[in-house]
Amino acid sequence: MYSPRNEGGNGGRVPDAVAARMIADTDTERFVPYFESARKSDPGTVRLHVPAEVSYLWLLRRVTENIMLTADFTLDVMTDVGVALDEVASELMVAAVHGTVIECEFRYDARRIRIRVTSVCETGSPLEEDGFARKALGILTDSIQATTLAFNVALAGYPVVVRFSRSRNTGDSRFGE
Repeated sequence: MYSPRNEGGNGGRVPDAVAARMIADTDTERFVPYFESARKSDPGTVRLHVPAEVSYLWLLRRVTENIMLTADFTLDVMTDVGVALDEVASELMVAAVHGTVIECEFRYDARRIRIRVTSVCETGSPLEEDGFARKALGILTDSIQATTLAFNVALAGYPVVVRFSRSRNTGDSRFGE
């Protein structure tokens, strides 16, 4: 398995900025999850890096729930965001280049939560514009944007960034309330 320590750098598979933040487990030669808590200058930001493997989806779910509860979001909003992140992460994990990571950044304030999910994928469109997943995400979130960059030879794939947000307001007219 790929590790930034055993190839003298990132070996072209993980962006330098991500590889520098990843922690390699030297016993198993595998990436282990990395969690960066909020800094005093930016208390509403949390970053999480996990291997782009479906077996780590449970960890993303638990961290999302904890962030949402700690930030005092309602259970309805927490559920919507959890399902949305689950769908985005699942799609990116399935399409990810072997040995890469999923990076999630959560930013929240008094009005909403914004989530950015990134990875390097083998295909250029893991979240197709007219696909079922994208339509479901449109219902669960206030806004969603997926960007796929050009194929990057050094990364051996397409960098993909998915951003979505959800407001704290549970009286949202989308739900007929």
